[in-house]
Amino acid sequence: MMIVMVFVLSLLAIISMFGGSIIINMLVKRWWANLVLFLFIVLYVFYRTSFQLTVLDWTLLLLSCAGVILASIGYRSLRARGYRLFP
Repeated sequence: MMIVMVFVLSLLAIISMFGGSIIINMLVKRWWANLVLFLFIVLYVFYRTSFQLTVLDWTLLLLSCAGVILASIGYRSLRARGYRLFP
């Protein structure tokens, strides 16, 4: 049961960070804006926890980072192909 929960949490982390990052990219119109915001969030989490994260926390953090990077790549490729996303 724990493996299923970790899988669902991992999938949720990737999807939610991807979706949120795409929205931030469309509003700000800069592909790097969500990367900077995610960096500040990660630094804040490290500051508050003093780098004492469990394996599950590290896994979710890395998968969230993957979602942000995938959103940046997706946004750049859509803009390069001519999609305006938000006028």
